[in-house]
Amino acid sequence: MVLRKLLWDEVDSVVMTSATLTGGGDFQSLAIDNGIPADAEMVSLASPFDLPHQAELIVPPFPVTPDDRERHPKEVAKYLASELDWDKGSMVLFTSRWKMEKVAELMPATLRKKVLVQGDGAKQKMIDEHLRRTAAGEGSVLFGLNSFGEGLDLPGEACTTVVITQVPFAVPTDPQTSTLSEWFESRGLNSFNLIAIPHALRTLTQFAGRLIRTSTDTGRVIILDSRLLTRRYGKRIIDALPPFKRVIG
Repeated sequence: MVLRKLLWDEVDSVVMTSATLTGGGDFQSLAIDNGIPADAEMVSLASPFDLPHQAELIVPPFPVTPDDRERHPKEVAKYLASELDWDKGSMVLFTSRWKMEKVAELMPATLRKKVLVQGDGAKQKMIDEHLRRTAAGEGSVLFGLNSFGEGLDLPGEACTTVVITQVPFAVPTDPQTSTLSEWFESRGLNSFNLIAIPHALRTLTQFAGRLIRTSTDTGRVIILDSRLLTRRYGKRIIDALPPFKRVIG
């Protein structure tokens, strides 16, 4: 309503552009969130990169779900220790600081020294150290939250694997999310489909976008959330992510 009064009805044209405006292949969520007029022109363009040949999207049959507060961090630490290429650059993205710090604490000492955890120092200093290590042929792994999953540019050997520890759904108790959910539900609409899934898709697409930064980059995006294999929304989310080669289950 605010944008309609102050922007859409007051100007001749507005151009909005981003790599992650769509939520599952359409602009419905964006239009709802921003009150975009029904007659607005919208177009989604394919990536200029050869994504199916440059990267893999891997969703392994992870043994526990993220809501298992005790076991999920342990299994994440175990998976990282055995599956990451510790001689190259990687990024592991979390949705909570507690889980990020817990997984770092659980890493074997020989590997922990290769991990840079967001919050242990200035963000740019950490990134510079990560780039220094990978440029020198050393292994380095960034542990980060949302701000590391958006806009960070780590081309080449600086990032050959992105691990996403769980689907980043919007926090249902957030006042804005809660109010909008109630509004949808009062009108017989499914707030999970209209809010939670599009939000998760936009954030996951941002996270996955940390991997392929140039036409010569290659690597893997790994999501350690078995709900994508068992819940009805899983296929919708997987299908809507960038067209990397799929390795599912």
